[in-house]
Amino acid sequence: ATILFVACLFFLTSMGALLFGIGVGKFEIWPYAPLRVMYAHFTSFIHTGKWAPEARIIPRPEGASGARVAVHQPDALEHGYRAIMGWDDGANEHTIWLLDASGQQVHSWTVDYSTLDVDAGDEGDTPHGMKVLEDGSVLVNFDGGQRLARLDACGKPIWIKKDGIYHHSIERAEDGSFWTWRADGSAYSADQHLLNFDPATGATLKEYSLLDDFIQGSPAAAVVFGLPADFQRDESQGDIFHPNDIEPLHSALADRFPDFRPGDLLVSLKASNLIAVLDPVQKKLKWWSHGPWRLQHDPDFGTDGKIWVYNNQTAVDQSNIIAVDPRTRDIESAYSNQKSRFFSETMGKHQLLPSGNLLIVVPDEGRVLETTRSGDLVFEFNNL
Repeated sequence: ATILFVACLFFLTSMGALLFGIGVGKFEIWPYAPLRVMYAHFTSFIHTGKWAPEARIIPRPEGASGARVAVHQPDALEHGYRAIMGWDDGANEHTIWLLDASGQQVHSWTVDYSTLDVDAGDEGDTPHGMKVLEDGSVLVNFDGGQRLARLDACGKPIWIKKDGIYHHSIERAEDGSFWTWRADGSAYSADQHLLNFDPATGATLKEYSLLDDFIQGSPAAAVVFGLPADFQRDESQGDIFHPNDIEPLHSALADRFPDFRPGDLLVSLKASNLIAVLDPVQKKLKWWSHGPWRLQHDPDFGTDGKIWVYNNQTAVDQSNIIAVDPRTRDIESAYSNQKSRFFSETMGKHQLLPSGNLLIVVPDEGRVLETTRSGDLVFEFNNL
């Protein structure tokens, strides 16, 4: 009887642990967050030999520079400063570094989530969206934290916005306001909102629900966004959208995109490989494409009338930059060759520079690249 009791107790305990583990993964309840951080640290150590947050888990390609900063073509380098955010091993904190044209550090900001959310304890959270403003202050949000903040030139908060989960890109509108994503419950919930805010105060200026304003009531939009026409919210649905970028079309580029108008919003939904242009005035879907990119980030309106996309995953574990003509849907892969090869399974940003060069952020390798149009390396930053 004792053996049977122990066996039954062991079986029930094991089943309870299994069901609890399934629930932790599905509903992201405690201890999901610390386990995710532990997994990221161990994965990073296996691949890179260093303990670091999840922003650096893939080894750099063979031939990549081992220097902190390498300027490969000084004559081709874009003039101006570069603001780069990452994990600082020496200081054991997230930092934004400001580099001059030669790659020398001239300033830095500390980004410490625990100073913005006293209830977060020592865990903190990883910053994601970041914009440096003209007065030296920065706007920042976090992967899982419930804060959007403006920090001064010393990294101290000017204001903190607390009423929501703000995540992924922060992009400037033509009137000087900014757009970002706000979610209810979790950054990966179905309740996602396109938020326009005032950088001076953090006050909300406009807000649209992705579901209520752009999907519900439009059977065609529901199909594009991968939902049934009678879709109902459910907390168990998980990460069905994963929006990671939102960018308004400015008047200076409007004539390059005749099917759109200033103020239209270019959005990226990673979960469905979807990029779309939304009209916030009429609350309608204007244009969309599922791929050929996979798990993409950071679509931008280009000066050439094309939409430029950070394509995270090709079929051979290599990322690239893709440009699509929204009228003809012609596709080109640009700014890449074996010398500038990169791969980031998660996250990623790119920026077309006035000179024609391209700045590419490769979070999973801990690198920032600047390349020429032909893909030749001009500048390389390595977060060693």
